[in-house]
Amino acid sequence: LHQGTQLPLHLACANQAEIEVVEALLRAYLEGAAQEDMIKRLPLHWACAKQGGLEMIEALLRAYPEGATQCDNETTIANYRPNQGKQLPLHLACANHAEVK
Repeated sequence: LHQGTQLPLHLACANQAEIEVVEALLRAYLEGAAQEDMIKRLPLHWACAKQGGLEMIEALLRAYPEGATQCDNETTIANYRPNQGKQLPLHLACANHAEVK
């Protein structure tokens, strides 16, 4: 696997897949929870950015707790916005109005 590759787990989290899908992907390849994509986002970043739900976020945190403290690197020219980039999953959850339950 090349660094920066999006795994099925990234795609599932970015597209609000059912928790059963995310859990199956984690069972198949637990290390996927720690895999960064091309903008250094973990599946956890995508789950938080796309309001994946509490169960999804909890599953990802159980698989890779260190992910909560890992920043992304969304500062490419194509998507640069002032004061954005190098965000924690928590920043993405807040910026995208995640529900608190």
